[in-house]
Amino acid sequence: MTLERTSRELLPDSVIQVLSEFAREFALDLHLWAPLDRDRPHHLFPREAPPGGEPHPESILLSVPLRDGTELVLEARGGVDEAGQRATHVLRTTLEHLYDNAEEIRFCTWEVSERYEEINLLYFISEILASVLSVPDAAERILAEVADVLGARRASLWVFNPEDLRLHIAAAVGEDG
Repeated sequence: MTLERTSRELLPDSVIQVLSEFAREFALDLHLWAPLDRDRPHHLFPREAPPGGEPHPESILLSVPLRDGTELVLEARGGVDEAGQRATHVLRTTLEHLYDNAEEIRFCTWEVSERYEEINLLYFISEILASVLSVPDAAERILAEVADVLGARRASLWVFNPEDLRLHIAAAVGEDG
């Protein structure tokens, strides 16, 4: 796991809000840890890292599994009474659902972004086809835009000629290939 992932992705605002509210309402000293490597956990919540840099030995420690296989550790420190223990278990389940929802939102955002690029590409193609360009110029401009959207370094468009049963290049863009 990298520290880039631990910052925003592993501690969404919704998680900070729920942890803060549980800590306040149940008078719990809550901490959330992420595995940085085998020997060193990374403190995620609260923002100020506790002294010692690792979970306290007399704490309730609960695993919060994420979809990608990462397991965060929820820690409730100090003398936690029975109500606090139950609240900590409920919080663990709540965090698991919050992280699932955050992952769904991240995926949906990516999906919408991809579809947006495709729709823009179709709009661009229709603009080119409606303009008064020659077919080779239109093919080259469209091909350049498609290559850009797909992230290709080069692209070519070949047209089949039924008379000689061969493919002929209609347009090419990008690096020489």
